[in-house]
Amino acid sequence: MTDLAGVYSQFATAWAFPDYFGRNKDAFDDCMRDLAGSPLITEITDAQRLLLDEPRQLRWFAAALEFYAHSYRAQEPAVRFAVVLSAPADLRATVARRWRAVDVEPILLGD
Repeated sequence: MTDLAGVYSQFATAWAFPDYFGRNKDAFDDCMRDLAGSPLITEITDAQRLLLDEPRQLRWFAAALEFYAHSYRAQEPAVRFAVVLSAPADLRATVARRWRAVDVEPILLGD
């Protein structure tokens, strides 16, 4: 998922977005706001590669994920929404730095 096209493709597959998913930010937002189930947990493997080809998009992506988390938590009943960033141990600090640079404090899990 080094670019937005990869993000759209992987999320569409993981969350079974409808066939009419438009593969753009507005369509992504519509689909992400309409997920079913609880908890809603997404694992992003090789997180060190996330949006490397489009680094400016990470801020939008991070803000969108935070919005979805708040939105699902505000539902009645509340729905848990989380994203797990998975990376090799030697690259976790790099991943954390990238997310902090877009004002998101990741929670780092053990080695």
